[in-house]
Amino acid sequence: EKGICTPITSVVLGSILGGILCALHNSNQFSLIRLKIKQAVKEREFKLRNSWNHNPHNKDREDDEVDDDSENVIRRVFFNINALGHFFRRAVTKSHSDMGNENAEEKEDPMVRDVVSGLHAFVNETVLTMLQPSAARKKGPYGEDQTETQLAADLYVSHFSLRRTVVSVSTEDLLELTNLLWIYMQQDTMEEASVKLRKDNDRLLQLLQHMKKNIDSKTPPWTKERHIWPARVHGECHNLTMRTRFLEFHRTEENEPVFCEGSLAPIPCFMAKDSQHDRSKLSKLRVVKPLFTQEGSNAYVELEQLLQDISGSSKDDLKHPIEGSSYTDMQTQFVEIQKQISSDVEEGRVAQSMNEMLQRLEEGKRTIDRIRERSEDEQRLREYIDKSLEDRFEYSVYLKLVKKSIEEITEVYEKYKGHVEKSYMTLNKIHKATETCEIPDEIKIVAESKSERLTFEKAKKKKLRQRRMNPTPAQRVLEQLQSGMTDARQSEELKDKVGMPSRSLMLRELESKGVVVHVHDKIQQDLQRKMCFTFQYKDEGFNVQVFIKTTLLKEFRIHREHIVSMQAGHKVTDIEFGGEDFLRLNCFRLQRLLAWIYAEGAL
Repeated sequence: EKGICTPITSVVLGSILGGILCALHNSNQFSLIRLKIKQAVKEREFKLRNSWNHNPHNKDREDDEVDDDSENVIRRVFFNINALGHFFRRAVTKSHSDMGNENAEEKEDPMVRDVVSGLHAFVNETVLTMLQPSAARKKGPYGEDQTETQLAADLYVSHFSLRRTVVSVSTEDLLELTNLLWIYMQQDTMEEASVKLRKDNDRLLQLLQHMKKNIDSKTPPWTKERHIWPARVHGECHNLTMRTRFLEFHRTEENEPVFCEGSLAPIPCFMAKDSQHDRSKLSKLRVVKPLFTQEGSNAYVELEQLLQDISGSSKDDLKHPIEGSSYTDMQTQFVEIQKQISSDVEEGRVAQSMNEMLQRLEEGKRTIDRIRERSEDEQRLREYIDKSLEDRFEYSVYLKLVKKSIEEITEVYEKYKGHVEKSYMTLNKIHKATETCEIPDEIKIVAESKSERLTFEKAKKKKLRQRRMNPTPAQRVLEQLQSGMTDARQSEELKDKVGMPSRSLMLRELESKGVVVHVHDKIQQDLQRKMCFTFQYKDEGFNVQVFIKTTLLKEFRIHREHIVSMQAGHKVTDIEFGGEDFLRLNCFRLQRLLAWIYAEGAL
């Protein structure tokens, strides 16, 4: 039984422990950990050296003073870490003697071989112990697979995470991955069992096709000598921000989360296999899965339900005990129960609704006759009931796990809600304080008593001077509307209506700022010189109108989704707006322009 855990043991020892320890010495991903190890070694070496030098028992020795040798100690520590990583890897790989290729120079110490074998057996036994169920259950030798339920719960929990998750990928791995995808993009050369990329809406295929425009060869774009090896030497890594709220913008039918057939992980529908694209075959996300009953004869189902209703659900609620071990005994018991119920109904001890039970008992006797006609013995019924009880027990365990997951989701949601409300209140106070630069009288009194000049007073004077000498368009309109108004409530309502940033810029200004990268070729140069772009903030985005004098040429919207993507993956790319290759804008410079418009144009 322990051998069944060998694949998991190989991953733990070879890939996780051995892989990390071997990569710790020279991988850029662990540079901070290397610095911490070096610092810890230096501190430990310093403490030991001081302890030795100040020990009175070492005064009489000639070498009573120990010099600083931290660099050699650090090299030795990293050598031991690397050796330990290779030892873990050796525990899951065959030696030369195991493969019959051992020579005199590569002969392995038998003691090492025994230690490696013992380590592998120990980890196998430990993993098996972790997989075994608790003593209270005693169902089988291995644990219950709760992957699907835990992944479904994590899908909801992850949306309430406020932690910024970043994944670091080396350039070498990205180049290797691109080559692999490039090979599998060649649809004609792919094997039948391979996962084929869909040509209609596969986003990954669209990216590869953009790369293919500049390369004519069918071979992968990155070679070992010119690209991959220099990338390995350089050791550059790329930080990829993973959005936890990945369903915030993608709510269409093709983005509906489903369970992958292979990994059981929740994925968008467009990433699922072609075999899952049929709506009837989609494994939709469900909070609770129904109880799947075992396949069997309807006679067994009816008989089990009848026995359960007659006897009750527990010993304390026992209604009519059934004794015997054969179908004949069961029919006899049904007749006795019918007589007892009929007597109780006639004497008024039970309700008239018990007549329905009499009909069910009669149907139960006929069901037993049908089973006996098929020459099926009583063991088949016992096996069916036993399997049904086992399924219901497993389902109760599943329901407890679902309940625990729902409680976890609720707890995370309440924490998220409280954190958001607290952050909103804090930011609202900061916004009001920095907008008006008003200082409470208590702080002013304390500052004056200690002859301190507060910076907020300087900032308030500069803000008032800026507003008087160079007001923003929104501030100018607000002052005109507020002139002669005495109601403070109406003044606040005007702020909400007026405080929408807006700015108009000519095409040549946007080109000089690097925002506009390309304009459609069919638009003539004299018309391009007259093009004016108006940016109007609305609903966390910007409405953009393109005019030629007073004629509206094009209108499009920069959504919040665009702004979020500009801060992540699209930061160094260009995005097309307006459709039909009308306009291409640089994301980084567009994001900076929108921030500038909002800062300069608001109240």
